[in-house]
Amino acid sequence: MSLAVTILDHWTDGKRIHIIGAINTSGNYVTSGGVNLSAVLATHLGIKSPSLPELVDIKGFLGYIYVYRQTTGNMQIFSAYNTELGSVAYPEANVQFYAIYPKFINNSNVQNYWIGVGD
Repeated sequence: MSLAVTILDHWTDGKRIHIIGAINTSGNYVTSGGVNLSAVLATHLGIKSPSLPELVDIKGFLGYIYVYRQTTGNMQIFSAYNTELGSVAYPEANVQFYAIYPKFINNSNVQNYWIGVGD
């Protein structure tokens, strides 16, 4: 399993960072919960905070259903409603995504973490 991310565009609205990009896949899909997409995004996008994206919308071109689970940070792929893809090669080599990250995160100590893309 291997995922690589390419940023196509990014901007901020003052409160959040918006990112449009491509996820390039190779190898086999991991069943039982999917692959940890938030870790891949953080590594490739230079995220400087432990926060998960608020939203990741993933679109393929061959009819598969891509779901981002915000509670786990995982991406799952379904071939039909409620039928997760098996341990097979990724069905598409390239899918598009739109992600939204909070720009500032406050923890219990009221510390701010900057989340920067392309700073």
